Amino acid sequence: MTWIKETLQTYCDSKDLPDVRLPDVEVDTGSIRAVLINDTVADKEAGDFYDGDTGPARALIAHFNRAGIKVRTPKDLLFMGIYVTNALKVPGKKGTVEKSVLKSHAFLLNHELALFDNLEVIMVNGRLAISALNHITRELSGEKILPDEPIYLMRRKTIRYGDIRILPSYALTGANLAIDKSRLTMIRADIETLMRLLSKNP
Repeated sequence: MTWIKETLQTYCDSKDLPDVRLPDVEVDTGSIRAVLINDTVADKEAGDFYDGDTGPARALIAHFNRAGIKVRTPKDLLFMGIYVTNALKVPGKKGTVEKSVLKSHAFLLNHELALFDNLEVIMVNGRLAISALNHITRELSGEKILPDEPIYLMRRKTIRYGDIRILPSYALTGANLAIDKSRLTMIRADIETLMRLLSKNP
């Protein structure tokens, strides 16, 4: 078992990344087959996915329940091989995040993803998450994996990074979900796709 916060904090200390909010959860990293990358952590008062009964945790549970996956906590998803994190581990939003900050957090995310040896699917939820993954793939292979186009168009494509299937989707949290209800429908469909992919490769 790996305590994610402790493991990533060591990396953050070595790279002088202050005030980061890391997933505070213990994980059997070898059992994780899918990772959902949300845009950004919420304000400290709101908590995060693994901080108990928080807004982000309730939103995540509701997304999976709408897709027919009955879970009560984000930790239930860990037993299903699904881990959830944020691309930006300080509060922020698209348009206000400096490129240098996003890039440094992308390197942190890359370090986090490297903990999971058996990844089959990565779902990138939101524009910041997409940008972070593109930073990673550009650094490692010289090319970004996701195109510069609206998310609804990306969702129609089959995208792979090596053996890993990439599923572009919308941010799991945030006010836009209440404004544009169609995003809830698309997130539900993307989670259904995720579960189908995992069921084909037990």
